Amino acid sequence: MSDRAGGIGGLDIWFSDNRNGVWAAPRNAGDVVNTPGDELSPFALGGYLFFSSDWHEGFGGLDVFCAADLGGVFDKPLNLGKSVNSPQHDMFFWTDPVSGRYFFSSNREGATGSVEGAYCCHDLYGGIIEADCSEIAEDKLEVLMDELPVKLYFHNDEPNPDSWDTTSTVSYSDAFASYLALVPQYEKENARGLEGDAREGMLSVTRDFFDLHVKKGMADLERFAPLLLDELNQGKHIRLSVRGFASPRAQTDYNVNLTRRRIASLINYLSFTLGGAIKPYLDGTAANGGKLEVEQLPFGEYRSDKRVSDDLVNERASIYSRGACMERKIEIELVTLLPPVVKPELVYPPVYQLGTIRGDSIITFEIPLTNPTALPVQIDHVAASCGCTTPVLERSILAPGETIRMTVGFDPRDRQGEQHKEVYLFIRGEIEPRVVLIEGVVE
Repeated sequence: MSDRAGGIGGLDIWFSDNRNGVWAAPRNAGDVVNTPGDELSPFALGGYLFFSSDWHEGFGGLDVFCAADLGGVFDKPLNLGKSVNSPQHDMFFWTDPVSGRYFFSSNREGATGSVEGAYCCHDLYGGIIEADCSEIAEDKLEVLMDELPVKLYFHNDEPNPDSWDTTSTVSYSDAFASYLALVPQYEKENARGLEGDAREGMLSVTRDFFDLHVKKGMADLERFAPLLLDELNQGKHIRLSVRGFASPRAQTDYNVNLTRRRIASLINYLSFTLGGAIKPYLDGTAANGGKLEVEQLPFGEYRSDKRVSDDLVNERASIYSRGACMERKIEIELVTLLPPVVKPELVYPPVYQLGTIRGDSIITFEIPLTNPTALPVQIDHVAASCGCTTPVLERSILAPGETIRMTVGFDPRDRQGEQHKEVYLFIRGEIEPRVVLIEGVVE
């Protein structure tokens, strides 16, 4: 830990690589770990960095956190919880991977010399690790998992009826509204030919289905989406497993496509709800590296209740009956936390100054490009904002920790005064190019 120049603020955590017995220059652990407050007592083990911080969200004072090491780039820190942390200062965490025991220092209530309101002294505390750092993150998904399954219901052959498409532009919110608009028709069809108590009983069954299943499903989804967004906003990589069902009116291969369209309507809903906040996670463009995957499990007719009618003539039985209605649904049945998506990184000067140059001949210069991660980075191609600037890569793939040179030629002839040119680096896995600005004055 150090408060040297170049830090984020307060005491920061720095690290250095040892290559063949030679220590490289220290690097700041970055603003995911370091904060304007103090971060101290780092301890690394098993791909995780343990440290104490008085800035990250905790219980008060200094708390112990852990962050996954993604190759010199760290994942969002996780608080080790009340089993370790207290309202006072907890620090110098250390654990033995063999015995599973951990130890740390704390001036919490009960420490030697501490009295109420005056926590002067630190004691050693310890325990047995029952879960590793990655499992702490999974525990935070419990609230989300408690909402499952989320069951969403559809009218017959919706969305996009009479189609073999496997996708749809319809959002589930629209499919839900259209379904509710059909309640009078469902009441009419189910009560047709009935009188007295039998009629009232069937009307009650129909209304109960829409109230207890269709409306509840939408309410569950509206509660589920913000909880999902909270997890994604922490940079997590999450998979939703969604299973689709259909009534047996159509052949199985048609119903498989139909359930895919129904799952697509859920994806559309997630893309547009909450002001579109979830969409970048579905697209894989979220700035924090979080990602949302939807695993489609279209069962079609394979799992439909065999007691449900498939009679195309008897629509009351095969479309409007409660049994048929219960089959036309999709279920969000599982939330899975996946390993974090490691985004490619590239270190380079964002602005390269040429200074003052003569305008009678082409000049060349080199720009260093460094891969600071533990994974290779591929640059698909480079380009420039005008024909007077020609970038050429030494090679397109940078090994972990490697630095290569990009040679740039600039033709100043027929140009005078201030020059501003852009070189674009198109990195595999990224939508927008990185930009190096070339500046100079031609005399």
